Amino acid sequence: MHILLPTRRVDKNGFTVKDRSWNDRAILEQWRESWADWCNHKLYFVSNERIDHRSYNAQGIDKIPTVHLGAGACAIEKKGKKTDRGLLNLQIEIKNANTSLVNMRREMEENKQYIIDTKDLVLKEWLDCRVSEACKVTEKDDYISFLGREVERRNVNVMKTKVTDELSRLYVAKRNQEILQQVMDEMQTASDYVHEHGLYPSGWNNIVETYHLLKQQEEQQKQQSIEVPETPKPSTPTKSTRKRSL
Repeated sequence: MHILLPTRRVDKNGFTVKDRSWNDRAILEQWRESWADWCNHKLYFVSNERIDHRSYNAQGIDKIPTVHLGAGACAIEKKGKKTDRGLLNLQIEIKNANTSLVNMRREMEENKQYIIDTKDLVLKEWLDCRVSEACKVTEKDDYISFLGREVERRNVNVMKTKVTDELSRLYVAKRNQEILQQVMDEMQTASDYVHEHGLYPSGWNNIVETYHLLKQQEEQQKQQSIEVPETPKPSTPTKSTRKRSL
């Protein structure tokens, strides 16, 4: 919809002097913001989509805006034919896709660094003792090796197929990060539980195995306490079928 408004003042004598105050970009921004608020208010009841009146640059989005096609170009594009504006928009979309892939790679590297930093933080908390510096290398290798094996084992279905495109790589990276956090939480729970029982097995394989063994024994004890032995039924004497001789 296009609304044309005069830029000259109007009085009883008709159009008079020109007033250029509407040319101020600040007023245009106010109008655009009001329009976006009104649209989002209506969208709230029917959709999760929202609009933003600001430019990509103002929103901090690393993306090139496409050009306006217009009614004529849209009609030609719908017939399956190409237009100069349509081809330009296609080039812009390709550039935006490549930029998105670069951002994904950077996000993957940040996720990877986050995982490394998180593991180092956990190790510092776990090895907070006077001999930590002496055993740090051995314990860290064992800790990280166990994490790596568990993540690979739990994500084996995803890793079976060769990941080639960047979107799949990002999915696998995020999935690995979720699994890693889950495994770290389980390892901490196992360690606390085993140490509460006064056991200090060496290596995370032994800690986890001991944890599952203790849990299994605990479950068996619960089952035994629930089960009530059946009382034997009194045996009834059987009548003899032997005839007495007269």
